[in-house]
Amino acid sequence: VLRSLGYVASGGRSGPGDLVDPSLVDPKDRATFAVLFDEAVLATQAGRAAESLAAFTKLRAIEPDNPALLFELGQAQIRAGQLVQAKEAYQRLLKVRPDMGVAWFRYAQLLDNSHEWEQAEAAYRRAVQVDPNNMDARKALGSLLAENKRYGEAIVELEQAAERDPADIAVKRELERLWQATRKR
Repeated sequence: VLRSLGYVASGGRSGPGDLVDPSLVDPKDRATFAVLFDEAVLATQAGRAAESLAAFTKLRAIEPDNPALLFELGQAQIRAGQLVQAKEAYQRLLKVRPDMGVAWFRYAQLLDNSHEWEQAEAAYRRAVQVDPNNMDARKALGSLLAENKRYGEAIVELEQAAERDPADIAVKRELERLWQATRKR
């Protein structure tokens, strides 16, 4: 994801626990920004939520509309249980990069897990529209539709997923279950 936005992992970190103070970053110093960004991501992955959120917040003060930063900030906020803030980060990201399918997918998952099903469905649909090869979004949309007893629509989405990945046994099982459910009605 981040590589597609122009970010690559920087080398030469002093260690994942040694976050440098982002207030010392010159906004024009992209290498330093990238190192701090990588360290904040590592802190998120290591479960050091307070550390990662503080770093992302400071980095956002430097580049408030940086797509990679907004994406990772949203991920960190989800891990920290800050779902309202995560939703805001994804909404901002999607204004900046409306063509970012993976962001639509993550946003849809957040809405789905928050039981905001109509909004989740719209976001899953947008993820599939922006990136038709995003099988995770297509399968999640199919599952959401099936949960809402919209079997015909669910079957269409899951059949498309099965066409693109014929080896996906879980999709085939779900399709079989849905076909049986529609025959019983």
